[in-house]
Amino acid sequence: MSTNPPPARPSWPLEPGEQTLRAWLDGAADLVLEHLRALPDLPASNAQDALAEARALIEPLPEEGADALELLGTFMSAGA
Repeated sequence: MSTNPPPARPSWPLEPGEQTLRAWLDGAADLVLEHLRALPDLPASNAQDALAEARALIEPLPEEGADALELLGTFMSAGA
């Protein structure tokens, strides 16, 4: 019977460091500002497509962690 350790996985700490948090906040602010700049050109209401767009975001839970800004960018671009 073998007792080999499991393969190493990337580290996704529960408490990221200050540099990582600042990068996430700066990236999120950039995405929000981009969205706010686009508002004058967007329709005031687009409820007819809302359900289909929300369903397009459904996917299985990931097996491993991912970059927070990449995920936020996916969410923001889906809502545009």
